Amino acid sequence: MQKYKGQKISENADLKKEKQYPMELVEDIFNVQVRVNDPYTINNEVIVSNLEWGDEEMEVTTPNYNPFEVEYLFEKVARVDLTSHKSILKFCNKYGTFNAIDTMPFYYGLRLLDCKKQPLDEFIYHAKEIKHIMHIYHALISINEDSLQEHAEKIKTDLQEIAPYLNPNDKDIFQLSKMWITLKINKETEGVISESGKIGKNNKIIKIHTSRSIIGVIYHQLLDLVSNEWELKECIKCKSKFVPRTENSRFCPHDEAGKDSLCKTAYNQWIRNARKDYFSGKKTIEQIAKQKKRPLAEVESWFESVDKEKWLKKYQ
Repeated sequence: MQKYKGQKISENADLKKEKQYPMELVEDIFNVQVRVNDPYTINNEVIVSNLEWGDEEMEVTTPNYNPFEVEYLFEKVARVDLTSHKSILKFCNKYGTFNAIDTMPFYYGLRLLDCKKQPLDEFIYHAKEIKHIMHIYHALISINEDSLQEHAEKIKTDLQEIAPYLNPNDKDIFQLSKMWITLKINKETEGVISESGKIGKNNKIIKIHTSRSIIGVIYHQLLDLVSNEWELKECIKCKSKFVPRTENSRFCPHDEAGKDSLCKTAYNQWIRNARKDYFSGKKTIEQIAKQKKRPLAEVESWFESVDKEKWLKKYQ
């Protein structure tokens, strides 16, 4: 199984730091199978499956997948619009609900999870917490104290609830933020992520990880993110956070490797439409910025390198 492992930072012959974004071949040490019982709907504020366990067509229509093999599953959560049922159901129909039910005894390190239903407010709560962790972590690695201070009250309140023996007033905002992220992840993975053994390559007994839920897998991946201090960027288009696959990544990646980012495609279409509206005389740059809710300087940059005479000739 090939996996992105986040950037590695090294020094070249001139003692300058370089970043690498390697693909590494790793042994499958995560053993969970999840059944996504799509299609899901939302009834009475509950995300429910239209399939019932035992349906004849269930095994055909709901193949299993291993959530540990989904690269950076937290990125997919970050892109969910929690104000849109359509966006929430799109995630669930692909990856399942966050909670799950064990459908078979736990043998030989294998856990089979069945995602049937989940209260909508519970799904939204977990998604918000994941987005929040990513936001705080991004501010930490960016050394953005102002951004961290905006969340100081929530961080202190949560810490007092999770670990009342701590005195948040004794720590600066960077220490508090790291403590908050660590304790949040520990709380959500306790009793959910477990280890066991199986026979691996070369007939060796190896240690593997399993999870009782998809949310456990997501928090486990977040622990990899923060403990390895991997870089996190903000998508220019949708503003969600993502782990860059290359040095120059500016948009959150497509779910399928090798395909252009949907955000990149949409952003480029914005630029084309903006140029058309401006050079045809329909809108000013200020009007375009207001309509797209983008900073004026950003919209102005869309016109800096364009062949103005060519566009004027085309639309006037």
